[in-house]
This record gives sequence, C-alpha cells and structure tokens, in this order.
Amino acid sequence: MVVVAMTDLETPLNLIDLHCNFFPPEKRAPKIAEAAEVQVQRPLTMLGTILGGSSYVLRARFTVADLNVASVLSAARLAAISMAPFPHIVAWPSAMSVRPRLRSRRCGSPAPKPSFPGDVQPAAAGRGRCRVGR
Repeated sequence: MVVVAMTDLETPLNLIDLHCNFFPPEKRAPKIAEAAEVQVQRPLTMLGTILGGSSYVLRARFTVADLNVASVLSAARLAAISMAPFPHIVAWPSAMSVRPRLRSRRCGSPAPKPSFPGDVQPAAAGRGRCRVGR
C-alpha cells in the first residue's frame, strides 16, 4: 500500500492541486485535473478497503507506513478531493490521535479532533472539484 500511495496517489493529487490552485487561471487545464481525479479513485478505494478491516495501513500496528500514506494523502486537502465515498480513510486519523506518544507530547491536554481530507469543505460546488478555469 505504501508503494501504491507514492506512485498511484501522489502524482495525480499534485496535478489536481496544480491545476486547481497553484497555476494562474490562464495556465490551468481542467481536463488534466478531471483525469487525475478519476485516477485517484482506485487507490483510494483500495486504501479504504484496507482501513475498513484495520486501524492501520499494515493491519496489526502503527508503522512508518501510516505516516507515509498520511503525508501523501495530505495533498488531498489541497486538491479538495471529496473523501465522502471513503469513510474509513476519513476516520483513520482518529486511530493515530490516541497513540500514547502523541497524547504525551500534548502535556496531558486532550487530543484535538483530527483533521484530514474528509474534513475539507471544497470551495467548488458539486462533487468537490475545484473551480478550474472559472
């Protein structure tokens, strides 16, 4: 899954961000952003299936794989991908937020509600796409 996150998710998520947010409006290519959004559905579905049966990417315990996949998925926030079809991915940060080391770093304060791509309220209307070229 870590390899999938790096290869099948990272590039299309970055393309969506570039063509929705980063490039000036005259340089944005809506078709590239739309194609990239289609491209991320398969790996997100795969990750959602994995997290549906486990709290962590490698099933049994928290590993660096969770950190790696979470860092790649942080691009989904910038790309404003709708995560509604992937509830297990949206819920996944909760499993990490209750980890003892994370809680102890907060000096005993309660863990804040985790924020993840599913918490994003995209600026665009509809399926959560950006306003490319509008």
